[in-house]
Amino acid sequence: INILWHDNGNGYVSSGAGEVRYESRLNLRWDHALAERMQFTLTSEGVKSDERDYIEIVAGGRHQYTREISFAANYRYRTQQSDTNDADSNSVLFSLSYSPI
Repeated sequence: INILWHDNGNGYVSSGAGEVRYESRLNLRWDHALAERMQFTLTSEGVKSDERDYIEIVAGGRHQYTREISFAANYRYRTQQSDTNDADSNSVLFSLSYSPI
């Protein structure tokens, strides 16, 4: 089991709209080996500022078929509340990777 908790703390960041805003950010990652070639991962990110509250949670797994080929599947949930818009989204992501050695 590998757990990583990263508190980016509070600070000023660019907004993408040419403005600077003050926000708090927290990241969490948990990796757990299910078997020799299978791994489960859970990640989350939270951002809080005067303009918005944002949360993203991703849960998924990866299977290493061979040294070169792996398959991954993830579910992602995102939500945001702001002064102007509220939004929620759900995604399912699949990937097949080939990496020659």
